[in-house]
Amino acid sequence: MTRRIVNVSVIPGELLDGSGRVCIHLFIQDEQGPFVEMHVLHPVYEDGKRVKQRLEVKPTRGRLVCSLTRTVAPITRGGVTKVTLRTDDPRAVTCLKCLATKECKEILEEVALTEQFGARDTRQEEVQDGSSVGTPN
Repeated sequence: MTRRIVNVSVIPGELLDGSGRVCIHLFIQDEQGPFVEMHVLHPVYEDGKRVKQRLEVKPTRGRLVCSLTRTVAPITRGGVTKVTLRTDDPRAVTCLKCLATKECKEILEEVALTEQFGARDTRQEEVQDGSSVGTPN
């Protein structure tokens, strides 16, 4: 039986005994990016309007926020495969270089606002008779 080893980078300063946090990069869409991510979720549109709660998966060109040129294909040398973990959810990012970028900070702010207010501000909705009713945030 052949033994396989997968090398997953740990954040600098973390323990190397298996208890340290792994380095997860932020993937963003970029038509000039160095690689194509095969399974990226995109909203579905019909008649120019976004369909709620429907997504489609399609290949998308992009890059890591911390590098304009880095590719993410696994590299195997001497029986050890090195992988680059990545996500499009900024809340899951642990890469210190990604977190320090202006792009990542802006995306995190946008996500925080979306989580706070939802896709639209639901603090007050109009009722059919014209009166308004408050709804929980």
